[in-house]
Amino acid sequence: PEYINEGVKEALVNGKSTIDKLKSQLNESIKENIKINQDLKTAQASLILEQKTHNLPQRKRDYVARLLGNKDAEYIAENFNYVVEMFEKDELESADIAIDRANAAAITRDICRA
Repeated sequence: PEYINEGVKEALVNGKSTIDKLKSQLNESIKENIKINQDLKTAQASLILEQKTHNLPQRKRDYVARLLGNKDAEYIAENFNYVVEMFEKDELESADIAIDRANAAAITRDICRA
């Protein structure tokens, strides 16, 4: 009975040691897998952003990159056109404001001459 108990104890200790070692390896593999997946998602997002913006003017490209640069690939794909439209709308509004200011300055200048 003592020999059997010692044999069982030794088997349990060896089994636990093996399980702990494998559990540690599994945890390391999971951490590595998570990091690789994060790196992959980042690379995919950068790639899709580059593909969609490569032919845009620099200002528009910078605007899109600023708004979408830290998003995932799926979000970029879904919202790219919307962000470009926002940029174009902002540009039109800026142009309209500049025109209004120029017109106001011209009117003021004409009034001051008269």
